Amino acid sequence: MVGVDPAQAMLDIAQQKTSRVRWLNSTAEKLNLDMKFDLIILSGHAFQVFLTQEQRISALQAMQRHLTADGTIVFDSRNPAVEEWREWTPELSRESLTTQEFGEVTLWNDVAELNGIVHYQTFYQQGENGPIFRAESDIAFPTLSDIAQAVEFCGLRVRYLYGDWQLNAFQENSPEMVFTLEHASPSSVNS
Repeated sequence: MVGVDPAQAMLDIAQQKTSRVRWLNSTAEKLNLDMKFDLIILSGHAFQVFLTQEQRISALQAMQRHLTADGTIVFDSRNPAVEEWREWTPELSRESLTTQEFGEVTLWNDVAELNGIVHYQTFYQQGENGPIFRAESDIAFPTLSDIAQAVEFCGLRVRYLYGDWQLNAFQENSPEMVFTLEHASPSSVNS
C-alpha cells in the first residue's frame, strides 16, 4: 500500500500510526510511480482541493496512469446543489466537546465563497478563555457535469455514482457524489 499527501505534517502523523504503508510526499497531479494499483482512493473530499478543471484533469490523468487494467478509482465530492458551505458559519457550526488531552474544546467554522471557490476556516478554542487555533483551506464544488467531462477526457468512465457513503442512489439533493471509476476501454490503458 502507498499513501500520498502533499502535507508532510499529515504524513508524519500517519507514519506514527502504521509502518505497513509506504508514505510519499506529493500532490496527486505530480505523482509518477513505476507502479500500478488495483484500487486508488481519495478520501475526505480530497477531490475538492483541485480548484480548476485543469487540476482535476491532471489528477485524474495521474490516477489513470497508475491504475491496473481492471482497477477502480473511488472518490467523493460534496454535491454543489446542496450548498453545504452555507451552513459553515460560526452561528450554525459552533459545537463543544470534551477531550481527555485538552479538556473542553469549542470549534466553529467561517466561510466565504468567491467565483465558485469556497474559502473556509475552522477555529478551535481550548476552554472558555484559552488560545484559539485556526486551520484554513480553499476548496471547489465541481458539478456532476464538470467531473463527468474530466473523467471522460482522461479515458475513464463512471462505473457507479452514489449519493452518499451508504451507497444510496444519487439524487439531485444527495449530499455527496461518490464515484467509482474504471478505464473506459482496454485501449485507454497506458503501459
